[in-house]
Amino acid sequence: MSSSSDDAAIDADEFWEESQDEASVRADSPIKVSTDYRRGATIRTNVSPSKFMFKQLTSIPEDFFKQRMEMSIHKLRQENDEQIKSVKLVVRNKTRKELKSAVDEIRAQFEKEVFLIKQEHDKMKEEISKKNKEIMLIAEYMIDQETMITQNRLQTLFKVEEVDKTAEIFAEEKQLKKDLGVLKVQIDAMKEAIKDYTNDTVQSASKVKELDQEIAFILSRNRQELKELEVYLEGRVTKAIEERDKIREEFETYKKSGWKELEDKEVSCKRQRDIIITLQSELKKAKSILNNPRLKLRVHERLKDYLDEYERESNESPVTLPNRSAIPSRRSRTIEKRSAFTSKTNYDYSAKHGSFNDNSTDFPKSQLKKPVTNDTHRSRLSES
Repeated sequence: MSSSSDDAAIDADEFWEESQDEASVRADSPIKVSTDYRRGATIRTNVSPSKFMFKQLTSIPEDFFKQRMEMSIHKLRQENDEQIKSVKLVVRNKTRKELKSAVDEIRAQFEKEVFLIKQEHDKMKEEISKKNKEIMLIAEYMIDQETMITQNRLQTLFKVEEVDKTAEIFAEEKQLKKDLGVLKVQIDAMKEAIKDYTNDTVQSASKVKELDQEIAFILSRNRQELKELEVYLEGRVTKAIEERDKIREEFETYKKSGWKELEDKEVSCKRQRDIIITLQSELKKAKSILNNPRLKLRVHERLKDYLDEYERESNESPVTLPNRSAIPSRRSRTIEKRSAFTSKTNYDYSAKHGSFNDNSTDFPKSQLKKPVTNDTHRSRLSES
């Protein structure tokens, strides 16, 4: 990021230097003067063309082009500053994302390398311990063989009496010589094996040292990267804490301003719910009473008797009588009174507590309709 900013600063300085050079070149070039002004000046005054041009050049202020270029440079600087700020923000966000993914990948690679190095280190330690044990066993075996050889040499030196050698003794000596030759070959092989083991141990020890150095280097590098990440995360945490405090303050102000209104609305909603529950229970009871089969039979019998009487009267008197269905019966009067009472109570309740069509309640709209009363006897018979 620092290198890119330095390059941008160098490019900006070069641009402004080139623009200043162009301004100086333009100032040194001759100024174009309109032909009308030149013609008028020559008519009014008898001045030579060279003197006229010199006069025009001297009449223009010296700081004119400089001020003009400074104004244009100032405008260009402002535009470039805004563009540089936007580019910086975009580049900063991109680099943050790329660095985060790169750091995660590097950390995973380092952890994998450290794990593999530790495994190799443990394997090398096990091999070294095994080889050391084998070397100790070989050394003990060589010591035993050397003691046996010295004992045999001493016996041969301190022999005084010569025993008559028999065939058995000759056979034993031959066997012993063969065994000694085999043992010498084994000892030479053991010495070569010991040399190889020592070389392997030295190489493994050097490898272990190199691995320890690599582990220390990787750990130091990881610690440095972890410190940088901790600093970055601390900055993020501080920003998050500031945002949380800001939101908390806004919430406290909102609580102070609108909490009381919400509590009042909740209390009114609770009251409306209680009233709706009571009305639902009353409607259920009324439905159960209306659906009673005994009451339906009684109504049917009364209506049937009433129709029979009406037919008799119509047969006896041919004079047209008013429609008996228009005359309200005792049953229809009671039903009309009940419907008027329920509509009145519903209106009073809606005026006090609001309408039943509140979206917060689960009370069905079909139960809030007024009961429709029909006084015609045949419609009642069809319903029964």
